[in-house]
Amino acid sequence: MIAVAHADLIVADVPRALGFWVDLLGGAVADDAIVDGEVPAFYTGGRATRMRLVMIRLARFGAMIELMAFEPPQPTTAGGVHVTLQVDDLAGTRARLAAAGIEVVGDVMTVALPRLGAARIAFVRDPDGYLVELVEPA
Repeated sequence: MIAVAHADLIVADVPRALGFWVDLLGGAVADDAIVDGEVPAFYTGGRATRMRLVMIRLARFGAMIELMAFEPPQPTTAGGVHVTLQVDDLAGTRARLAAAGIEVVGDVMTVALPRLGAARIAFVRDPDGYLVELVEPA
């Protein structure tokens, strides 16, 4: 493996998702396209034949977030999936998101790994219910 390219999230409302990933978290739209045919059919087991695909770049280099919205709409599968974002100021980021009406989940926690070291983490939910982990290295 060379690198993680992107994480895919099925969203119910693209403008609402862009409000979170771009407006609140500072991402930039790297691409925005309508895709027809076999790709949306593959993702949905044949239930949708059209999708809007928006690639969000959160940093100059590295992995991106891929937002997918299907026609007809498909349920989001937010249950066991989460995206992790490294932040410089965990408390400030968490407070800014909470002030914008984003659901904060749980308390700030500390995790210590033997090789990667310690970090403070907290979770929020994006507008589609996906957990977003915010991590600040110690």
